[in-house]
Amino acid sequence: MITIDASTATHRGGSFDPAFKLIRSSVNKNVLTSIDVRRGAANVVPPDHLLLKILHQLGVNRHDTLDEMYYKMRDRVYSISNALKLISATSYGVPQFDFIMDGCSELVLLHATDFEQTAWQNLRPIEFIYHEETNLNTFYGNSGRTDTVAFIAINVLMLAYQYKQWLNWRVRANSMDSSGAFLYKYPLTNAIYSYIDISLFNRILYEQQGWTRVPDKPYRLRVLMNVEDQVTKHVKYVLDTYTKQTRTIAQYLYGTELIYKLSALELIPTVSSLKTRQCKWFFDLSKIPLILYGDTMVQQLNPKYNQGILTAMRRELGQSVDNTIWSRLPVAASSHIKEDMLVKINMF
Repeated sequence: MITIDASTATHRGGSFDPAFKLIRSSVNKNVLTSIDVRRGAANVVPPDHLLLKILHQLGVNRHDTLDEMYYKMRDRVYSISNALKLISATSYGVPQFDFIMDGCSELVLLHATDFEQTAWQNLRPIEFIYHEETNLNTFYGNSGRTDTVAFIAINVLMLAYQYKQWLNWRVRANSMDSSGAFLYKYPLTNAIYSYIDISLFNRILYEQQGWTRVPDKPYRLRVLMNVEDQVTKHVKYVLDTYTKQTRTIAQYLYGTELIYKLSALELIPTVSSLKTRQCKWFFDLSKIPLILYGDTMVQQLNPKYNQGILTAMRRELGQSVDNTIWSRLPVAASSHIKEDMLVKINMF
């Protein structure tokens, strides 16, 4: 598996934008407003939605303890991933479409990993590991591109626990909400936190690479604050500052601030227990944009600085992503990753 060594990343500090505090506050207010609106809506996921299929196969009992759920979900994750052709430690999976995004291929990974318990409403069982959108308007998807890929992980243990707690709440509150309403209001809605962090990172990546960015669709809610001017200035600040400093890939990522995660370094997937060949390719491909971003910074000042690191990454990528894996992706998506990313860092 491709490794980005984060152990020394914090030693050089970061080029933190003094104006970023206001951006973080404004975007967070927009996200919280959007969440309130979604939870107050009468929307439900369609009856054939992938997430509803997963939920039905979890077999959640609202009287199960968390320990009982843990052992049950560790078994269920494999049977569900095999049945629905999703990615897991035992299944290579196939791309999905129209799960959360609009147009792009979605690679969906299932796992059952311990988590920190908090209020059930705030749990985030669905996490974007990476996507290629740049919008901050709280929509999922904006560009309509069909040649990009979104990497999405679902912690079925957390999902089952959240659902159990919701079932108990529904009894106490005498609510008529359906399971489809639960999925829309909580797991899907809460995925916006990871989505927004990646969108902000992509704003900087797109500008750095000279890629054309599709403008955000107009805000549906007039109460949301427009942050376009602030973010544009921030992107310029980051790129202008970093062209004067030689660092490692990890140090560049650490110095790139996000809204909810401390930095882009935290975008590196942390589900360390999943190391089988069936899912290594998922994690390795999701890291390519991070490597491209950091290596482009390095190449501007010291082209030889990362050669040993990139050689090791190239070898590791070749071991986990072969022609069999490429053939699983739509032709447009695999061509995009190879030609627009891997070629630039001499990894293909």
